[in-house]
Amino acid sequence: MSIININNYEEYMIDYLEDNLPSSLIFEMEAFLDVNPNIKEEIIDLKEVVLIKEDIKYSDKEDLYKDIDSSIFEDKCINYIEEQLTKKEQLSFLQETNLDVGKTSLLKDYEKTILIPDESIVYSN
Repeated sequence: MSIININNYEEYMIDYLEDNLPSSLIFEMEAFLDVNPNIKEEIIDLKEVVLIKEDIKYSDKEDLYKDIDSSIFEDKCINYIEEQLTKKEQLSFLQETNLDVGKTSLLKDYEKTILIPDESIVYSN
């Protein structure tokens, strides 16, 4: 009985394409492909794909890092909107927000994500 079949050939396909398939399975893979011409055509197409490594330098890599403090503040915004903060935490959060225009703006952006249903719309059954 064959190890490679229609249900598991994908597990072996990448190794086959990259010439990493053990020699004991290469013959079996090729026999499987002979019986499944559609898959063989797919593999032939995949062999034609060649990825060329590009040497890309990004000079502003530091801009890609997210500030941990801003991430924590975003979590606080979400917790505030979802009413997950205690009264003391709410007061502290609002004080922190009022001291920083950027944080105030971010909180307003998060508040815009809340959907308020129009209860005047009633659908009949």
